[in-house]
Amino acid sequence: MEKLDIHSTSETFEDYFERFEIWAMTKEEDEDLNIVAHFLTFIGKESYSLLRTLAMPEKPISLPYTTLKE
Repeated sequence: MEKLDIHSTSETFEDYFERFEIWAMTKEEDEDLNIVAHFLTFIGKESYSLLRTLAMPEKPISLPYTTLKE
């Protein structure tokens, strides 16, 4: 999967999340922490930096996947 482009349209973001969730379903791990870790690994450096800034003072890894998705 390609990295998430933070300059994408909202439709592109939705498509990315759908495709990521389909990928995550192929993994046997379905705990929320595991899906968050996979997601944070997939999105790339620029997107992670943006999430880290938006999540302050929390760390992105401590947030539920549903919160990151919003």
